Amino acid sequence: MIYRELTRPEVDALWRAADKSDYPPEVVQSAYESLIRGVGLRSNESTCLATGTGHRPYVCPFRGPRFRYGSPERLIETAIPWLLRFTARLRQQHLEWLERRRT
Repeated sequence: MIYRELTRPEVDALWRAADKSDYPPEVVQSAYESLIRGVGLRSNESTCLATGTGHRPYVCPFRGPRFRYGSPERLIETAIPWLLRFTARLRQQHLEWLERRRT
């Protein structure tokens, strides 16, 4: 079976299509950088997502092997909202930690 990987313009198109209106710009930027690093586009020309076998060979690099998908597009589409929520939660925890540290 031949597995298909995505190029950076394809990932960018999926990123632009996602709804990011509920998040501040710094969260969006951080989530985008995490996406690019996580799918292997920082050092490669295409993603490195096909690490599984069977009819769902694309394993999510962010949530582990339980999350498998039949196409790389579907993996990216579901990873983007998760990354945005995760990054926003981390930012909020960091801000709370800074606040506790000041008092």
